[in-house]
Amino acid sequence: MGVLLARCRVGCQIATLGLAGILGMLLVAGVNWWGSTLIERSDAAVEVARDANDLEGRVQIGLLRARRGENNFLLRRDQESLTMFADAMQTVTRSIAALEARVASDSSAAAMVHQVKADTDRYAATFAELVQQARLVGLHEADGLQGALRDSVHAVEERLQSVDAPAVRVGMLMMR
Repeated sequence: MGVLLARCRVGCQIATLGLAGILGMLLVAGVNWWGSTLIERSDAAVEVARDANDLEGRVQIGLLRARRGENNFLLRRDQESLTMFADAMQTVTRSIAALEARVASDSSAAAMVHQVKADTDRYAATFAELVQQARLVGLHEADGLQGALRDSVHAVEERLQSVDAPAVRVGMLMMR
């Protein structure tokens, strides 16, 4: 390169060096633009991952609250526990829908979120069936089938009061 520049006049040499400088600056600008593009892509991927992680945390917290409502219902059999469960499941459903939208571009993550949604729906349906059966049996001793059985036992006991048969009364009390 030095041999070629030696054959040219000084103006030509300055122009060549100037052109080389401009090409070098364009090369540096192109590398800078390419690096900025890669950084923007990675920032977008980090943002998606961070949002997905936040939503996944909300799903976990919502499911824990739902589980607490379920346990409270099994222990107390009250409407407040059912409301707690329903509210938690609404939060979980909204969070899963947002998570599905957020990871739609990643097929493996979308498949996992779809499986979580299916499992969560099955959990809610199973709990609804449990509540229905619990109401049928009776949430309290005076409700449902349990209340009907209790009323029948009281009716039998009243009839036994009129009969003078202590052995039958003892047998009834033992069955009770």
